Amino acid sequence: MNKKGIIAIIVIIIIVVAAYFIWGGKGSTTVTNDQGTATVQVPAGVTKDTFAPVTKDTADATLLGRLKGVSVAAAETGSRVALVNGKAQFDADGVKGALALGDVAVEATYNGTTYAFTTLGVTLGSKTYQYAVLFTDTNGTLADQSYDLVGSGIQVTG
Repeated sequence: MNKKGIIAIIVIIIIVVAAYFIWGGKGSTTVTNDQGTATVQVPAGVTKDTFAPVTKDTADATLLGRLKGVSVAAAETGSRVALVNGKAQFDADGVKGALALGDVAVEATYNGTTYAFTTLGVTLGSKTYQYAVLFTDTNGTLADQSYDLVGSGIQVTG
């Protein structure tokens, strides 16, 4: 075979492959998966809300109210500031910033000690750092025990 014959065969193969992908490679049958809507009966004595998965925020509003006035560490130097309605300004060692309580709060008792968990945003300049904060609850008084940096530029929402 000469060069022209080989080139002609290659061109024909390319045209056939292209035509297959353009006009007929996928088929034209539409597949549907209509299974209808299943009806689930809620057992007697169970409300719809307790039967369905939980999709609402689980933050404890009462605990959030108590956390809005706690004293927290404002800097690594140990200086503290009291939140007023969940917010505070601070100036520690020439560093100015703002604190804001997050909207997540949960409480649990473990081995007789009650712990509370919330998030706290610390704004320094134009950056906001989110912290997870663990408190102990002793006779109704919340005391911060540990802080863990979650990240900067993020928002913790539940």
